Amino acid sequence: ELLRSSEGSWTSDSMDILPRASAAGISGWQPQGETGSALLGAVVSGRFDSWFSGKDSPMLAEQSERRPAHEADEMNVGSVIERSPESARLVVLASNDFLTDQILRTISSMSGSQYLGPLELIANIIDWSLEDSGLLSIRSNAHFNRTLPPLDKDEQLFWEYLNYGLAIGALLLVAAWQRRRRTLRNTRYLQQLGEKA
Repeated sequence: ELLRSSEGSWTSDSMDILPRASAAGISGWQPQGETGSALLGAVVSGRFDSWFSGKDSPMLAEQSERRPAHEADEMNVGSVIERSPESARLVVLASNDFLTDQILRTISSMSGSQYLGPLELIANIIDWSLEDSGLLSIRSNAHFNRTLPPLDKDEQLFWEYLNYGLAIGALLLVAAWQRRRRTLRNTRYLQQLGEKA
């Protein structure tokens, strides 16, 4: 097993996947039928026997219908692959709709950041199927915006006034330090002038 849906998922015959919400902002999706986890993706590795094993290749029949026998064909297929190698890998996913632009845009707009999970899944499947563990080890983790938790109006005003107060306080400290430095410098100059007089 590669992927499973959550326990709260269900199957539906409807092809409409756009989010629906009422005037109050509540989702209009309602469970249809039985809810429960379902297998969405599986991985199989090993040797696979061809369905055409022991049969004539259907490509040979198509070639003989399309071209006369005396014409040379560079793409001539003369045999059937009986089985795959022992290292063959097969990944089966329930649907490819999760890779469409419409789905990716919808999820990204709902999450407020670019959602690349499905594309990373496919990239990882390709790397795994090619046995390229090196690429899997250096692939970066998903990046997403870490937004601040929402604040109510009073908390927003507190932090805003605190920022203003800290900025003004820092400016007053710098002004006081400059004034003290100027006073010490003037005092030193007056002492040097008094010594020379």
